[in-house]
Amino acid sequence: YQPNEVIGQSTRIFYPDDESYKGFGSAVTKALDQGHSNIRMEQVLIRKNGERVWTEIHSTFWFSNNQLSQIISVIRDITERKQVELKLQESKDRYRRLVEESPDIVYSFSDIRGGCHYSARVQSILGYSPDYLLEHPMVWHDSIHPDDLEKVDRAINALKDGQQFDIEYRIQDMHGNWHWFRDRSIAQWQKGDET
Repeated sequence: YQPNEVIGQSTRIFYPDDESYKGFGSAVTKALDQGHSNIRMEQVLIRKNGERVWTEIHSTFWFSNNQLSQIISVIRDITERKQVELKLQESKDRYRRLVEESPDIVYSFSDIRGGCHYSARVQSILGYSPDYLLEHPMVWHDSIHPDDLEKVDRAINALKDGQQFDIEYRIQDMHGNWHWFRDRSIAQWQKGDET
């Protein structure tokens, strides 16, 4: 069973990331071996003019006397959706690089869950890895100097009313040393979510 039986001789196939998809036929064989009666896969079709078209293929297998007799496929053009997804991923990657390479600590905080995200810089300053802080979401808050804690809590509560904050306070690292921080909010409060 060859791909061009479905898509015509004018198009050849370029398979994306999944190296296990060497061809439509091998995808069908794999699905049948696993006992599936249909498959869904994404492929890039390359037209004669070199244009690449992302497609989504849904195929259903029909059997006669326990033998595969037909494969009915619907091929849908998803190029526009994939282009949007790729642009979104590029934007996320740029944002992540910007955050991770910043000399500052970038973090988000939830009034329900505590700390939700910490950039890698936090480890070189406070000694805690981002993963550790996510596993112990109140460590940041609990490490604030007792004399500064009321000020910080007041700023967080004011953020709920739409007031941005720009405050300074002390926070203790994992070795017991105190650091002065200037903490500025850069987002709006979302109830039950991140600041």
